[in-house]
Amino acid sequence: AHAANAFFLSPFKEAAILTCDWRGEFQTTGLGIGKENNIEIFSTKEIPHSLGMFYATYTQLLGYKADSDEWKVMALSAFDVDCTEHLEKIRNTVKLTSDGLFELDQSYYQGGMLDKPKLYTDKLVNLLGGKEGVKGDTPDKWYYSVAKAMQIVSEEIALHMIENLYKKTNNENLVLSGGFFMNSVLNGKIVDLTPFKNIYISFAPADVGNSIGAALFVSHCIHGEKRNYSSTDSYLGKEYTENEIIDILNRRKIKSEKLDNVPLRTAKLLSEGKIVARFDGRMEFGERALGNRSILADPRIPEMKDEINSIIKYRESYRPFAPSVIQEKASKFFDVPDDFQCPYMEKVIPVKSEFRNKLPAITHVDGSARIHTVNKQDNENFYNILLEMDKLTGFPIVLNTSFNINGEPIVMSPNDSLNTFFNSGLQYLILGNYLITK
Repeated sequence: AHAANAFFLSPFKEAAILTCDWRGEFQTTGLGIGKENNIEIFSTKEIPHSLGMFYATYTQLLGYKADSDEWKVMALSAFDVDCTEHLEKIRNTVKLTSDGLFELDQSYYQGGMLDKPKLYTDKLVNLLGGKEGVKGDTPDKWYYSVAKAMQIVSEEIALHMIENLYKKTNNENLVLSGGFFMNSVLNGKIVDLTPFKNIYISFAPADVGNSIGAALFVSHCIHGEKRNYSSTDSYLGKEYTENEIIDILNRRKIKSEKLDNVPLRTAKLLSEGKIVARFDGRMEFGERALGNRSILADPRIPEMKDEINSIIKYRESYRPFAPSVIQEKASKFFDVPDDFQCPYMEKVIPVKSEFRNKLPAITHVDGSARIHTVNKQDNENFYNILLEMDKLTGFPIVLNTSFNINGEPIVMSPNDSLNTFFNSGLQYLILGNYLITK
């Protein structure tokens, strides 16, 4: 299902395939190739050797929730600390094998044993200084160093497999799937660090995308139905009509203003330093809000990240927020080629040095950003907001984070959006064509 999700959603007629997650029934890793309507998996790895579990182990060791808070560890890994000592120690717990795969030393990792309370052993704790992270602690140098070292080793394992996959397939296209490839830091480096020229990661590479992958596998591999080689956008959820929105506003006796020009009014509010929740069109499928169920802000304002955290997100202060940018103008502000596309916010790339101080709210401590490129074809309404931002500020960019309170799902319906709006410190909500203010 992971392989079918990656390959059949991609625009490639042929591509190398790599899947990495914590585990399915037993399998954790799959290397293969897709051609037209067929998928062949020729190498696999099973529990207890799992790259997803490797990352989850250190997430738990650092005091976070495994299989949930890996984003936090990835953010910690960007801090500029000397992690040499931890790096060598973690490397020594992993073996890169001659068949292009890997093995984890089971004297350090016990995630494959379901009766154990932790994913790691005391031996790993002692190896890394006898310390375990505590939930709620303010990260110090030890947290940064362990996170950075582990991120580096996880990238080395993945790149080892990717290099081997290229040798086996001799194909310039690569598709990636499984929860591990939510690792946007690694995803942004693969083209530069491997022989592959084109990579595709779907809008839902983790387990939520397996429903789509399973359906596509049946359609193309079993029934032989013709493929559609145009890449699919992520806006697959429910859309609500204007009448439905009006009915909800009337039923809840909520005052609103109907807008004649939604993109212009949105951009004006943002450029004035306002934070705006946006609900429009079909909901995105997957774990990333791509404009239709989003909280937006002006990325030029240094205090914006802290303000969003204080009124709704309540996230750790070290975690970055992502930018959405007009696709054809991304190369002006970010260190990417002119034809660069990142439609699902799946890659971290460098912000150009001359713009890092000008875009402080979306620039992480290492000068990077998890970019989302927006084109007119996929989301014209959101694209038009970015156009208006460009006219008003000279930057066709907004800070874009998911429309939810931390720990809750992204809003789906107008009712959800109104509940979250009134249960938070948000002051502006644009619900379809209607502006609600507090």
